[in-house]
Amino acid sequence: MLRRACVALLCLLLVPALGGRAWAAVPSDPPRQGPYLASISYETWKDSRRAGREVPVKLYRPQGAPGPWPVVIISHGLGDSRDSLGYLARFLCSHGYYVAAMQHYGSDMSLGEDTNRLVAAWRLWRAAREPRNYLLRAGDLAFVLQQLSQREHQRGPCKNNIDLNNVAMMGHSMGALTTLLAVGQLFATDVGLRSLRDPVPKAFIVFSPPVSQDHREFARAYNSIGLPGLHVSGGQDEARLGLTPAEERRVPFDHIILADQYLLWLNDADHRTPLGYPPGPDRPEREARYHQLILMACRGFLDAYLREDPAALTWIRGPKMFRAVNGDGAWETKRGRGSLQLK
Repeated sequence: MLRRACVALLCLLLVPALGGRAWAAVPSDPPRQGPYLASISYETWKDSRRAGREVPVKLYRPQGAPGPWPVVIISHGLGDSRDSLGYLARFLCSHGYYVAAMQHYGSDMSLGEDTNRLVAAWRLWRAAREPRNYLLRAGDLAFVLQQLSQREHQRGPCKNNIDLNNVAMMGHSMGALTTLLAVGQLFATDVGLRSLRDPVPKAFIVFSPPVSQDHREFARAYNSIGLPGLHVSGGQDEARLGLTPAEERRVPFDHIILADQYLLWLNDADHRTPLGYPPGPDRPEREARYHQLILMACRGFLDAYLREDPAALTWIRGPKMFRAVNGDGAWETKRGRGSLQLK
């Protein structure tokens, strides 16, 4: 009886410890879903300070995960919605991340509704080149962070569990530019460059970032970014309505020097690869493998820089990630000035 009681007590002591460390295991190849189910909700918030502007959000809460949860904010690409990057949001949520995906009116999927293709293409083209939309997107981010702060202090499952001291910003295409602006890239206006930087994000991930064709002072545009970043693109990454050639998608990675940067370059990936479309005749042959590499890179990067997990940092800097990408692309790492050192 005494022996059984000791074993039972030992099990009780181990369960919370294992639960608390469930996220700490380094990424596996192929990637595995984490132990937590995502509780997903669709909500629309109204910003009274901006004339009641609506900001639809899709929230992913990791059920049963020990808090506080690091936070990932997603900004969609031109003509997309809060469902963008859903496969990645669910994966991160399963590993204990709280994810909030924003939808930006004025540059979202509504531009293509109730019209023909030519009119929709014209609307989208104009929206991407309208400076006001980037100001609106910056305001959406600030508002969402404010709402999450309120939720973190309200009664419910999120109380004291949303960790706004450890936030990463993530975006695809126009959302990638929104992300870069939020972490310090200078914004080109008619009267010169200005900053839309938000003080909250601690790290960032960009998929298919567009590069300005009018303002080519790259060193000046990117030198003020001082946060670690992960950049994902590929050899066929050209948008239908964009002007950025595939080879220039790496420009932000090459010109950010103040913090650690990582580049996942996928040989035949196109502009839609990061979105998680299922394999098919119109998709690259290695699409499924590309998605695996994206999941592995994102989780390892976020564990390293939001959770400050030394094992994850070693993993993304070490040979395992390089070997995983070998044959499908390239994995590049670049140490920044004052780069993160974990013990």
